Amino acid sequence: MFVLTTKGIKNFSSLVSEVQVPRVIRLDLKTLEVDHPGLQRLTPNPKVFREEGQASEGPDIHRRNLKESSARKKACLPGDNNQEMVHFTNKDQWVCGCDLSETLAMISKMVAECDTWVQASHLKLQQAASATPQSIKWGIKLAFCITPRELIEQFVPKDELDDILERRAKEFSQHQLRMKTNAKILIAKANCPLQYPTGFRVAPLQKNLIPGLALQTQKRRVTTKKREVYKVSLIVKSGVLSVENVLDGQQVDGQGQSELNISSSNLIQLNDLLSRVTYTSTIYHIYTIDMVHFSFEDHEAMFPIMIRRPTVPVLYDPGKDINSQVTIITNTFLRYKELKVLIESIREFYPNIKIIVADDSLKPEDVSGNNIEHYIMPPAQGWFAGRNLALSQLTTKYFLWVDDDFEFLKETRIESFVEIMEAIPDLDVIGGEVSGDQFQFILEYDEGTEKEGGCLRRIKGGFHQPLSGYNGCFFVDGVTNFFLGRTEAVQKIGFDPFLKRVGHTEFFIDALGKLLVVSCKGLSIGHQTHREQKQYDSYRTQEKVEEERKLAHHFFKNYLKCIKY
Repeated sequence: MFVLTTKGIKNFSSLVSEVQVPRVIRLDLKTLEVDHPGLQRLTPNPKVFREEGQASEGPDIHRRNLKESSARKKACLPGDNNQEMVHFTNKDQWVCGCDLSETLAMISKMVAECDTWVQASHLKLQQAASATPQSIKWGIKLAFCITPRELIEQFVPKDELDDILERRAKEFSQHQLRMKTNAKILIAKANCPLQYPTGFRVAPLQKNLIPGLALQTQKRRVTTKKREVYKVSLIVKSGVLSVENVLDGQQVDGQGQSELNISSSNLIQLNDLLSRVTYTSTIYHIYTIDMVHFSFEDHEAMFPIMIRRPTVPVLYDPGKDINSQVTIITNTFLRYKELKVLIESIREFYPNIKIIVADDSLKPEDVSGNNIEHYIMPPAQGWFAGRNLALSQLTTKYFLWVDDDFEFLKETRIESFVEIMEAIPDLDVIGGEVSGDQFQFILEYDEGTEKEGGCLRRIKGGFHQPLSGYNGCFFVDGVTNFFLGRTEAVQKIGFDPFLKRVGHTEFFIDALGKLLVVSCKGLSIGHQTHREQKQYDSYRTQEKVEEERKLAHHFFKNYLKCIKY
């Protein structure tokens, strides 16, 4: 039995009759509950939908309204009871009926065909009015329908599962501690008279004045010998507090301790003492925080002191031209003919730029030439091992990754990549297009529970938003194999050498939330005509057993319950 309840939606029945305008409207929904095994509650992601007929932006995205969709069967017209299902791009599914009951009937059928659901924030209820107010279209967007194929625990050897789950849980707990993912959210109380700093940073074991401490009040409720006084307290956990240059008669208790109490009958004098409060961490750590509890009467505030070991800058001299800014890197395996074409095409436009070739061919051949570094690896180590080797030898600020069967064109302008990267220092990776194909994607990640892990879904062609000021560039999570990378940033992520035959999306999975990635139209490179190579293809093609090993690897490494490419 599939039931969609209306809990949290006020005046649900009257909402339909109130719609009188021919446009898509926003519904501010709280909660939709579904009575179905494995799915108890979905929290919608309210969104203002585009008005009908308004064009959408972005490459390969077709947000068609229901009237315009070529996939629909029939329009819902007054008196027409025909149902329809509309499929949008990016594998999102929408179901639509002429009224809510018809829509729910179709959803029920879809749910029956879906074995497992995961909690997600991608359920959206869309209500659209047609040309007449009597005809109302309802649509439910069903995302993250995970089938048994995407549940990756099944690919872990059964006799090892218990041990792997135990080790995985322990490693995930340590990861949370290292990444401080369990940090508490601080809520500042309203109308607090306590003034304190945010973003205050100190070096470990060194004394520092705490800037900005003050009390902004006129109340004096504490009395001592019939004299009203102001009294504040500060408490820390991983350090000690002091007041510099305390004079006789000034009331400071707890000097050099973790709890400091300051009292005065004069507010100006109290604030003068607060301006001289120092903090010294007593526990050495290069990256942590200490929470300060700052109180006055029934008012209390908490603020963090960030303990950071100063870091030494690592800079790359950009020199005077593109040759000192960028290194071209590639990995080759049994494709020397294609590699030769690639190098010749590079030299036509960039005769002096450095080229690094990582080579894990079975019988290495000589690859030489002006400013070419050829690194021979043990045979068949795989694509990512080659990328890591090439990445480790970089001495330039940026690198350009290309496959060994690509071909530079007159439109292949590395300077265009660098111009964008230099203008926006936050960027880490810029992807282009290969033979007109701008392969790009976004990753939807639901962290799931601490016990089971999360779910990951790749959406081809998706993007987050346009890059302001650069037409045709969009923020994404992954790009094609033709991209400019910031050396320092990408080296921190690296390429997983476990992945030998197939691996590309996997790098961007590891980089999710760590690298800022964009994809740009117009930054293009060619692709050589594919020729049949049985020996190469036998290594390159991923067999079923290798695919299952990769999925089991994701299960542990990325703490995933399910994954959908």
